[in-house]
Amino acid sequence: MKDRYWMFLRKGVFYVEDKHSGKQKSLKTRDPAAARRMFAGMNQKAEQPQMNVEMAKVYLSAKSVEMLSRTWADVMRDMEEAYRASTLHRWQVVIKSAPF
Repeated sequence: MKDRYWMFLRKGVFYVEDKHSGKQKSLKTRDPAAARRMFAGMNQKAEQPQMNVEMAKVYLSAKSVEMLSRTWADVMRDMEEAYRASTLHRWQVVIKSAPF
């Protein structure tokens, strides 16, 4: 498969352009090695989207093993702990609604 992005240099800063949409985006670096890594990552992401979730799991497991087993209920419980007073009451009402 051909690369989706191509990289170029403008005023010392590296940019990429999406060949499909024509949109350009700064890589916000002047370092050629860092730019090549980001560029390769963008093309790899476009070429193998099914691997993105698995790669994310690997990075998360390196950071915190608990992150892999975390559920939305855990997230909602953590959010509730951060709220106080009327915000806490509103959150408790909302979390009991059908969408949640």
